[in-house]
Amino acid sequence: MKLYHRVLVLIVALEAASFISFLSPQASVWAFGVVAICAIVLTVRKLEYGVMLLFGELVIGSFGRELELSIGGFDISIRMVLWLVVLLVWAIQKKGVRNLFEFKKIPDTFFQSKLFKPYLVLVLVLGWGIVWGMIRGNGLGAVFSDTNNYLYFALIFPVYDVLRSQDALRRLGIVIALATGYLATKSIILFYIFSHELFRLQDSLYTWSRASHLAEITNVDPAAILSRVFMQSQIWLVFGFFVLLGVLYMSLRVERTREAKQSYHRNEDNHSKGLPKQVDKIATSFMGYHSLLAMTIGLLILSLTAIIASFSRSFWLAMVITFVVLVIVLFAVMRERLKTVGRFIALTAGTGVLAVGLVLVAMQFPIPAGNADADVIKNRAGKFTGEAAVSSRYAQIKPLLESIKIHPVLGSGFGTSVTYESQDPRVLKNNPDGQYTTTAFELGWLEMWLKIGLLGVGAYLYLFWRIFKLGLRQITCHPDRAYSRVEGSSRYLILGALAGLAAVALTHGVSPYLNHPLGIGIVMLVTVLVDYGKSPNSNSHI
Repeated sequence: MKLYHRVLVLIVALEAASFISFLSPQASVWAFGVVAICAIVLTVRKLEYGVMLLFGELVIGSFGRELELSIGGFDISIRMVLWLVVLLVWAIQKKGVRNLFEFKKIPDTFFQSKLFKPYLVLVLVLGWGIVWGMIRGNGLGAVFSDTNNYLYFALIFPVYDVLRSQDALRRLGIVIALATGYLATKSIILFYIFSHELFRLQDSLYTWSRASHLAEITNVDPAAILSRVFMQSQIWLVFGFFVLLGVLYMSLRVERTREAKQSYHRNEDNHSKGLPKQVDKIATSFMGYHSLLAMTIGLLILSLTAIIASFSRSFWLAMVITFVVLVIVLFAVMRERLKTVGRFIALTAGTGVLAVGLVLVAMQFPIPAGNADADVIKNRAGKFTGEAAVSSRYAQIKPLLESIKIHPVLGSGFGTSVTYESQDPRVLKNNPDGQYTTTAFELGWLEMWLKIGLLGVGAYLYLFWRIFKLGLRQITCHPDRAYSRVEGSSRYLILGALAGLAAVALTHGVSPYLNHPLGIGIVMLVTVLVDYGKSPNSNSHI
């Protein structure tokens, strides 16, 4: 059975197990046990399988609670199991290493990475946030609740070790592509069901999605049968969209190289003309060019359709800004040809038009009849006041800034709470006066500033700066140089990944991701991609 068949079977099996657990709570223990045992067996058999499971679950699992087991009042999610299993198997494989100093001497581990020190700085600052929060009297439960997501960073060690292999990186790419394709398809199907009240399926699907923390399904217009289907995991669609744009541009470059090769000829002195000295391997395979382009455009349309159907303005705004910057980088940094960039912009715009068209078709398809207005997308994009979610974010700004003033540099420590006035109906149900005290906020960068200060925000941005610096060095240096192991075409894949990471960072400003496994997983993946070529002695190439 080919890899993509196995991946699809595992994804469907996990979703089915989650739905069965929802329908029959008595079966939830068995479903959790079977899935956990399968994950353990696969990871023990090969650590790479565990890493594949990790990223596949991230893409489709949102909060990671598709399957849960409650023991003594403590909920254990399937994401926790995967995290623990991968770390333990990796640690056991390193059992011959007696101490940290020996471990640091092992070649091709994360300790030798150029990004190890920025990660270490971030970890030290996070440790400070824990200690400082406890010193200031913040509750242990609140401190743990704030910091447990950051423990996902520990996976950088096994992830880095596994993905040093070009083949493993390629296989993981297939897993992520299939998972994002599944997520996009699922989002569109749910959007259609909830926009047409299809066979009353929406009742059970809504309850399951909420109980498993997979999606937020809310009405967009009280006067219409239309609901947005927002999944936290859709941030991977945003990231994947820009990776696919990198592949799209790579395909256009391959076509240009192909045309150059076809125009190759020799002059009377038998000297070659019209062909670059080094033609990328991918460019020599003409058979796969059209299929690569078609698959890329298809996934782009699918992903963008799901993102539009999410009605997330955070995603929309971050993607528009990132795309503009991406085009500027292609011109100003990579010195790309105007004709190629123009075709790239036209194709991207075309996918956008088709994606909007698919959303409108899903809204207004007459089986069963829907009553949504085609202007709803335009109205949603231009509405930044009057909604509970928007007003809640606005309401957080002033109280957060006031609290930040107390310890602007060092932060107030993890577990710090702030009170603000919310108009969210869920808050008003329990707090009629709207006064809401919490330690979790939608404004991600402000939350970091509050808890770990400018020191912590600076540490995270320093890590980002090093990632982007290393990535830009990989994609701008000439492939013939000794310190570059990135083939000419593949550098656009890295460029797309960097753009995707930038979009996640922008989204984090109004929807927290970089302090959550969903965003941390993207940071780790891009870390491996940009640091892949650090060793000039290796003959491997992306």
